[in-house]
Amino acid sequence: MGFDGFVASIRDKLHVPYDAVFSIDFSTFRERESFFDTLHTRINATFSQICEAISEIGPSILIFDDVDLAASHQAREIEADIEKLASAVTDYAGQAHCIIRSRRQPKSPRYRVIELRVLDEADLAVYASESEIGGSRYGKPDAASLLLRHTDGVPTRIDDALRDLEVVSLRDLLAANPDFVTAGEVVVGTPPALITSVHELQKSQERSEQRAYELLLALSALPQGEQLGRLARFLGVHPFGPVHARALLERSLIDAVGLSTVDASADNTGKALIVPRPVRDYVRASMDPAAAASTDRKALDLYFGRDWASGSISSSSTGKRVRAALCDGYEIQNASTLVLRNARRSLDGGEATEIEASIRLATAFVEALMHGSHYRAASGLCEDMVQLLQNYSGHDKELAVFNYEFARNLRMIGRIEEAIEIFESLNEDHLSKLQKQQAALGLALSYESRGDEMAAATSAQRVIAIDQHSNLALQARVIITNQMVDEFKREVELK
Repeated sequence: MGFDGFVASIRDKLHVPYDAVFSIDFSTFRERESFFDTLHTRINATFSQICEAISEIGPSILIFDDVDLAASHQAREIEADIEKLASAVTDYAGQAHCIIRSRRQPKSPRYRVIELRVLDEADLAVYASESEIGGSRYGKPDAASLLLRHTDGVPTRIDDALRDLEVVSLRDLLAANPDFVTAGEVVVGTPPALITSVHELQKSQERSEQRAYELLLALSALPQGEQLGRLARFLGVHPFGPVHARALLERSLIDAVGLSTVDASADNTGKALIVPRPVRDYVRASMDPAAAASTDRKALDLYFGRDWASGSISSSSTGKRVRAALCDGYEIQNASTLVLRNARRSLDGGEATEIEASIRLATAFVEALMHGSHYRAASGLCEDMVQLLQNYSGHDKELAVFNYEFARNLRMIGRIEEAIEIFESLNEDHLSKLQKQQAALGLALSYESRGDEMAAATSAQRVIAIDQHSNLALQARVIITNQMVDEFKREVELK
């Protein structure tokens, strides 16, 4: 659950009325006396007066909000001082309860620490289906997968998405996903401590901190994070190193997580540096559009090589790995985001050359995903590209091709009814002969999976009619032959 949900759950258990929950902004807390002065100026009351007022209310909760434990080298002293203030509140107001909220784990806490973690896809499906603002339809695998891509499993963002779904469709969420916008979008509700931490790095005159900020920009372009070693030469001759990553870790601007990989030859001690969603959204929103475009292009070069605009990505590092079945999921998700963001930027710009390059890249990456049997990722990218292209006129051919690929991948992941619907509605005027034949075969196989033998045979016959000498036609004959009742005739045909 998110923080609001957490407070609501303990408020009920503590029998605290909904209007007896209060919050004090601790983002500027560095030293007690100066904080008291600031507090008095801001709300015209002393800390003692606040405690006295709370003591008269009865059961209540006071939140010390947005405590910035990473803002000073005296973090342990700040932590201890804030805990003493919390004790003073509960000593003075016997029925009051204190919550200290911070983005960073305390070093030596006296009180119980509860970490509100992001949800994985399975937990998100349960959360969304049982939420008051959700429903069982959002617990289905395809819906849960889309919600996870949109929210990164952050409960507060899941709640926001579920509220949005009261007025828009699941597919329409794409337009509001901060990872897919170019830059400069407004982000509301950013914690002041986060803003301060980012601005301190951005405005710093120290070269090391400037490099740390540049590393933050690079990582913010990659939603699932990346290994430091791979980003070392992101900006060329001035490499990123551990000292720059530590500067971000100390400010709670990144997390270091172990890589879960199915590749037995991989380094099991590998770490990915990930910018948490709230930080990433703020950083991307605060970037100059030109700087964001430059960073994204460097990320594209890193993943797909400098020749990606031509669609030639098979020899790139990511192209090679994606074409293998054991490619790490984080790399696929990062690459998909970069492809989609590049497509949106080019379509917004309206420059024909840029649009054609982005389409070539997206088409090549879908082909690479299918070659590596990453059908679910391919279907997600195709769906996003279809949704994106529908918002712009003049791209009927591209829409037809991505719908064609979308249907093929839906069939491969077992979403048969959706595949049939898209296959049947394809605009084949914009498909090549081979694509038409593959679409007809895909439809035949989908009908066969559904148990509709007559429709499967009809579609298989169309495959043969398009090119009777092809391997696809041979597959179509197998579909028709398998429906023969006479076993002898069936064996003869199969030979």
